[in-house]
Amino acid sequence: MEKFLIMNPKADLLSFRPDHPLFGSMLKVSRAERYIGEVQDAINAFFSRNPFEVVRNDNLQTGECFFSVRIREGVPAFLSGPIGDAIHNLRAAFDLLACQIVTLGAGDITKTQFPVFSTCELFKANHRRYIQGAPKLAVEIIEQFQPYYSASNAALWQIHKLDIIDKHRAIIPVGAAYGSFGFDVGAQMSDILGPQIKPPTIFLRPADRQFPLKDGAILLQTTISAMSSNIHGDIRFNFEIAFGEDDPVTGQPIIPVLRQLAQFTRNAIQRFADDIFV
Repeated sequence: MEKFLIMNPKADLLSFRPDHPLFGSMLKVSRAERYIGEVQDAINAFFSRNPFEVVRNDNLQTGECFFSVRIREGVPAFLSGPIGDAIHNLRAAFDLLACQIVTLGAGDITKTQFPVFSTCELFKANHRRYIQGAPKLAVEIIEQFQPYYSASNAALWQIHKLDIIDKHRAIIPVGAAYGSFGFDVGAQMSDILGPQIKPPTIFLRPADRQFPLKDGAILLQTTISAMSSNIHGDIRFNFEIAFGEDDPVTGQPIIPVLRQLAQFTRNAIQRFADDIFV
């Protein structure tokens, strides 16, 4: 291990020397994270333009009060570009990892790739032909990662599937979603708390996130009397940019998912570095 590693807990990429067999894989992850940062900056710029306006509508006959959304600007389509680049680099990190594993066992890397399948059965029947020559321990670790669709461990499948979508469609669909709404739980107690104490705000995630978000969608229904009595306090609404329809992560917020997938990839590379490349 000392031959290849530099102790640097603040920078995972720099913890691998350039001559480390897995340096290329970690480099791909770092590149993916730069693209994720680019996506985050673009999303921040998008929200700074206030693309969603929340409108209150009172029905005096029924006493109901509705909050709906007015979409001023659609989600930028160009976001799909850096999202796809990030995903592709994560998938490439695993393929480079597989090549180094097979090379370690003196195998032929011509048809090597990190095996990922849609079902456990397909994985068991086919995975070894993609990593022929890999050391036995490396194969066992790959099997432990369960690189197939699983409700409890879907990260590898998500990376694999999103990469295929990006290559075949050129655009990974994205859209907006209703993220949460919040209100000051102590607003109705302001007389008791006094001006020195700011009431806390609680944010709740709606059961229906309205994905894909459509113009005029109703976000919250309450009563005029409740609003007049200030029982809800100052209501706030949050929106998210989410993966589009037909994606393996449909409706899930883009940035948290990408960061989780990047961290998963880092952890996987580190696992092989610790157990195989010593």
